[in-house]
Amino acid sequence: MKAHEQFENVIIAVFGRQFLEEINELYQHVRESAGKGEYNEFGGDSLSIALMLPIRAAMRQKGLAPVELPNFSNLERFYESRTELLKQTLQFQCTFPKTWEFDCEIKCPNRGYAVDGWDYENEEAIEFMSEEGKASEWIFRDSVSGKLTHYYYNELDHYLTYLVGAIRRFEYANDIAKECGIFVLKYEIGKILQGNDSGV
Repeated sequence: MKAHEQFENVIIAVFGRQFLEEINELYQHVRESAGKGEYNEFGGDSLSIALMLPIRAAMRQKGLAPVELPNFSNLERFYESRTELLKQTLQFQCTFPKTWEFDCEIKCPNRGYAVDGWDYENEEAIEFMSEEGKASEWIFRDSVSGKLTHYYYNELDHYLTYLVGAIRRFEYANDIAKECGIFVLKYEIGKILQGNDSGV
C-alpha cells in the first residue's frame, strides 16, 4: 500500500473522515510537492511540519499523547522518562493496548527511535513554538546533528511522521512495517477500520 493510502487510513481510523477533510489543504500541499524541492533525508521540510502540527495537536487533545513534558535538555534524560510519559496517555493505552505495551516494555527499554529527525528552524516551527505553549517542549536541539528536532510522542506519532516523510519523498512506505511496533500498530488500526471508520 502506498504511503498516502496508509496515511489516510490511519487518520480516518484515529481521528475520523471529518478531520481528514480539515487537514486536506495541508495534506494536498505535501502530496503535490512529492519528490520536488528541498527536504531532508526523512522527508522533513516546512510542508511536512505544517501538516503534522494539527495532527499532533489533535493527538494531545484526544489524550493520545502526553500533555505535560518536563523541559528535557538532552535525549538521554528523555530516554530515562519515556515509560512514565507513556503512562500519562490513558486514551492511547485504551485505543491501542498492544502498541502501548510494546512502547512501554520493548521500545522504551531498548531505546528505539525517539525523534523525527526533521529540522524545526523554519517559519512554521517558530510559529509552533510561540503559540503551542507546552507542546514546544517536545522540540530540542540534537547534540549530534545540531538541529532542532521533535521527540516522538509514541509509536503512533512515529508512524504518522514517517508516512508524511515518505509522501514528501514520493516513496513507498513498506519497509517501516518491518519494525515490530509499527506492525502491531497497523494491526490495531486495521481492527478499528473493520469495526468503525468514524474515528476513536
